[in-house]
Amino acid sequence: MLIFILGVMLAVSLPAGAAAKTYSLSFSPSPDMSDIRASVGDKITSPSVSAVNGESVWHIGSTVWSDENLYLDVNDSFAAGLSELEDIYIDVRYYDDNTAGNAFFEIKYKTPDGIEQRSEAVMCTGSGQFKTSRLTLSQAVFDNSFDGSDIVLTTRSWKYGYAQHGIKLAQISVSGSGTAAPVRGELETDSLGNIFFDTDGGCSFKISLHNYDGAARNARCVLTLKDGENTLGVSERTVSVPPCGDTAFYMEYEPKLYGAYTAELTVYSGGGEYSIERDFSYCRDAYNAKNDRMGTCVHMGDTERDAKRSMLLTAKAGFGSVRNGLLWADYEQKKGVYALTSVQTELLEEAKANGLRVLAMLGFGNELYTETESDIPRTYGERDAFYDYVKALVTELEEKYGDTIEAYELWNEPNNKTFNNGMKATGADYAALAQTARKALDDAGSSKKLIGLSMTGIHDPEYVKWCADAYAAGAGNYFDAMSFHPYYLTMSPERFDLGGKINELRSLALTYGGSDEVWITEHGWATVNSIPEENQAKYTVRSAALSLTDADFGNYYVYQLQDGGNLPNNREHQYGLLRKWSDTEVPYAAKKSYAALANFNYFTAGKHAVASEKVGECTRYRYESGNGEKLHIVFNAGDTAADYIPAAAPLNMELSAYDMYGNSLGISNENEGESISVSGEPVYILYRWKTEKAPLEGAQAAGFGKVTVSSESAEGSTAEIIVVKDGKSFDEFLSDPSECTSYFNSVKVNDGSFSDSFYIENKSGKMRVVVFYPDTGNYECTEFELKNLLSYDISNGKITCSVDMTGEYDAFYAEYKDGVLIGVRKYTGSYTADISPEADTAALYLWKKNTMEPLAKAVVIECGGQSVAAAGVRAQMTSFLNGKRAENIIMMTWENTAG
Repeated sequence: MLIFILGVMLAVSLPAGAAAKTYSLSFSPSPDMSDIRASVGDKITSPSVSAVNGESVWHIGSTVWSDENLYLDVNDSFAAGLSELEDIYIDVRYYDDNTAGNAFFEIKYKTPDGIEQRSEAVMCTGSGQFKTSRLTLSQAVFDNSFDGSDIVLTTRSWKYGYAQHGIKLAQISVSGSGTAAPVRGELETDSLGNIFFDTDGGCSFKISLHNYDGAARNARCVLTLKDGENTLGVSERTVSVPPCGDTAFYMEYEPKLYGAYTAELTVYSGGGEYSIERDFSYCRDAYNAKNDRMGTCVHMGDTERDAKRSMLLTAKAGFGSVRNGLLWADYEQKKGVYALTSVQTELLEEAKANGLRVLAMLGFGNELYTETESDIPRTYGERDAFYDYVKALVTELEEKYGDTIEAYELWNEPNNKTFNNGMKATGADYAALAQTARKALDDAGSSKKLIGLSMTGIHDPEYVKWCADAYAAGAGNYFDAMSFHPYYLTMSPERFDLGGKINELRSLALTYGGSDEVWITEHGWATVNSIPEENQAKYTVRSAALSLTDADFGNYYVYQLQDGGNLPNNREHQYGLLRKWSDTEVPYAAKKSYAALANFNYFTAGKHAVASEKVGECTRYRYESGNGEKLHIVFNAGDTAADYIPAAAPLNMELSAYDMYGNSLGISNENEGESISVSGEPVYILYRWKTEKAPLEGAQAAGFGKVTVSSESAEGSTAEIIVVKDGKSFDEFLSDPSECTSYFNSVKVNDGSFSDSFYIENKSGKMRVVVFYPDTGNYECTEFELKNLLSYDISNGKITCSVDMTGEYDAFYAEYKDGVLIGVRKYTGSYTADISPEADTAALYLWKKNTMEPLAKAVVIECGGQSVAAAGVRAQMTSFLNGKRAENIIMMTWENTAG
């Protein structure tokens, strides 16, 4: 009988019409094997039989090697009674041992083509209770193909390796589902890790269906998007699938909500149903809004990891830096011969290509000189060899990669026996190595910072004492900053008092000398049972916000970019912001922390911390950007709901609010004074300058300025000052002044002279100013003096602005994408900035202080829907008013260099 793969874990009840007989085996010392015959390992080894709470169990995998498999031969009458294409349920009752650690099991079975497949694994959680789990096998064959058995329960996984403690089985049952679903499906996307970014052209799921029946079948496909138990959206589509054929189509992701979620596809066909779930996420694209002080540990020494994909996803999340070891044993594999490995080179090249900087960790030992790689050099000879390695490496890195190198960090956790062989090296030994590393950097001509200590165990007195010994021996004399790894497994950063731990470390420098700048070069929470993804996300964001608010803090590095393995209960496997790069359903899938940190980096990039303060029950971190825009990060460190009233928006600013992932909370200036509910998940309150959307009707030029008209006339007469709008001619003005006047004012002449000042804006590049004397009926053109001169130079992706300020104006540079303001910068005098690659419009404005009037464009560049970068724009621009009667000249020259 044919029953195929995909073995998905389903928590369902037996449907009506299920097979009448269930075949079972209870694992007693002398079990009845008439329904299912069971044998262990090589069929010679006897099972380990014991009792738990009075119930007999077989301990499979108790010795790891000899009894890792339980062979199960189901009575042939079972397969004979199945309907074609019918699913099979495997129900396993087991003891969830509270000492089992990484215990798990899965089912091996074969498909009609003889290929061995696996079900999903059932993982122990350590509850100390008996549990029953159901596995659904689709299209499996029960033909005694496993040495006379039909299926195998195994504690050795393709995905997870060996179970550490095996599994204690009480009963296993096999039954038919009573339904058949001939059409099965796969759910995937065209995006790496199923990560959609808000800059993507489309966010679609690809549904691939296969019909195992010899007749065409209709399949109703229901796509449900879920956040835990909450449903975000449901869409469906019915398609026809040809006999034994395939059909594929796309379904859109709606609504587009930032965060990490689950997509469930259910396919209904032939009276049965088939379901599959896949992780996906929707994230802010912060590639062009990197936070230069945020980084992540990437572990590219593991050749299985893909630097190209890893660096791209790091940059997309707005991290400005990565931390990675450029290890001595890799760089010098033969005495005196120094060369970057292909893995190291790929890391550096991909980091550079994505605008990332590299914190290069220097270490570890080299067995050409030291006993093991975990040995810290302690002898003069070992330190001399270490000097040669560091000098050669730094020289090569800075010649080839320059500013791609962020800084250098000396060793990793030297106060941890894992990286200090048996703690042979003392703090004084490390201080001597620091002196060696400093000399090597200096002799290589490097101006980069040397980061020292890289300690762990800030809460452990013995670990702290080792570091104090290093500083007492003078280590602080050689470092530009000190680093540490403040892990505390399950506690929140506030409960752990992260701010206090930063100051505790800083006290070493204050006591013994040296820089008091502190970096965190590893920090994070593992998503094991006690730490759900939501906690990892909010704790990491709060830690980063707290750290960056410290005036003498350097960079913050999240540990780590990707999971190191797949075991869900293994803490070392679960620190990643992304799932593992292989051997998992969706490699590179984002956890909630990835989406949350992309949003954090997006909002904090280019801003500096101003203050940390308590507002009622809430903690608030205040940030500001160079142009005066404000960001408040607000949360309740008690991780319960609290009311918070956002501060009122300052004059000429707009208020908006977003959740931890970037979803709008619908707050604006109209909600001033109203409270919002804040929990442990940070909320972002933004205060942006108000500005109108620039009209994007093609490349335009516009001029403005403050004009003073002055002249003399008979005392007591009147002068009417008129600006002719839209480039109308003097004759047109005379024929119909009402259609031509853009400014009009009557001025009384005193002492034979008069003067009037006004603002002008002229989009056409032409203007005329006339003075009309009503008492004589004469029109005269009068020269005027321009009080402000603006000039602009745009070249090679940069814009330079300068303004002759009188103290009455604020000058601003603004960028737009699709007509929406994405950035604005205030400047005084002159200012140079990169044009954001995503912008399709750049505009220059002059605003009158206090009144904010008039809002006049000086120059607008519009690239026909393309970004400035894609359009290849290179322009020299000058905008000025020369004060002559018939001339107001605005010059723009363009050269499109994009093919």
